[in-house]
Amino acid sequence: MAAGAAGPLRPAFAQGAAGRVVVIGGGFAGATCARTLKRLDPRLFVTLVEPNTTYTACPFSNEVIAGLRDLRDQEFTYDKLAGNGIELARLAVTGIDPQARAVMMSEGTRVSYDRLVLAPGIDLRWDAFAGL
Repeated sequence: MAAGAAGPLRPAFAQGAAGRVVVIGGGFAGATCARTLKRLDPRLFVTLVEPNTTYTACPFSNEVIAGLRDLRDQEFTYDKLAGNGIELARLAVTGIDPQARAVMMSEGTRVSYDRLVLAPGIDLRWDAFAGL
């Protein structure tokens, strides 16, 4: 599966220059995506955009519900990602300009990309529907 994920990146970077990938969302999927892309091609410039300092991983979370594991054991920081050459942008995204291939950030900065990954995660909005 990982090799298939890298396939679409190769034509864009065929000219030898390292590409820039921006991953929006640093939950389990976004953090894993950023780490995997960097491992597949260390020449890539990978930026993970996530305003939070930690994320809660889903695998083994049923053990938390069952009282066999503490919720703190499911929480992770982004320190290892930064140590692996992934740039961390601890900001909120305010917009995406697909024509310019740029992500606008909460402090007014823009980050350009060759490829964009959206991994916004899930957030239950209990008040979104009556009776939920």
